[in-house]
Amino acid sequence: IKFIVSKGYFVIGVGTADEQREEEFNRILETLNNQGNLVDKTKIGVIGTSSGGGTVFYNLKRLKDVGYAENSFAISLDGWFALGLTPAEVRNLHTTTLLLQFGGADGLRGNGTEAVSPEYQAHGIDNHQDARILMSIYNMLPGNEKFLSYLNNNTHSYATGSMDGKEDMLNVVGAMLAYKFNNGGEAARDIALNNNKYDEIDAAKIEQDKYQFKCNNENQDI
Repeated sequence: IKFIVSKGYFVIGVGTADEQREEEFNRILETLNNQGNLVDKTKIGVIGTSSGGGTVFYNLKRLKDVGYAENSFAISLDGWFALGLTPAEVRNLHTTTLLLQFGGADGLRGNGTEAVSPEYQAHGIDNHQDARILMSIYNMLPGNEKFLSYLNNNTHSYATGSMDGKEDMLNVVGAMLAYKFNNGGEAARDIALNNNKYDEIDAAKIEQDKYQFKCNNENQDI
């Protein structure tokens, strides 16, 4: 938040459980409306980590539904499923999107570097993050202004705490701000979206027994 504010932007900091996403959206909308003409509501970026990296898509869609965020971006940092949206809604969500997968192409597992949450343990899950989640969202999103990149850190909390030494994350966030909202041009676009070059990985290397999260049917939220 401090990094984005230092660039001259108005920031609404939120964070709540997924089941409260409607309440959270209403707080976002109320805050924006309270700013009157001080904030350009056509230009909105939504950034979130973990479950917040899933609800960024929900909040952005809802903002577009009320006529805001015509010029927008979404950044999902080690994000969860696109909570509250159907696959069809994701496929129709037109926004510039940066997806950052922590832990490299394999995602994060309970490998001793960070404790697995109790709710995961209760279900016998040793993953922090299934790498296929952001891969799937990337493939569903429309258009070509999207990028999935793998950061080779090993903690799910990489986006919290001190930002020292985290240029691999901050540079692309700053470039996205410049590209979408501050006349950053093609140079900023190239940094934020890496010329739209998807980081290819060999899907055959993803061993199915590593991942605990199963795909649901087309009619269910993802």
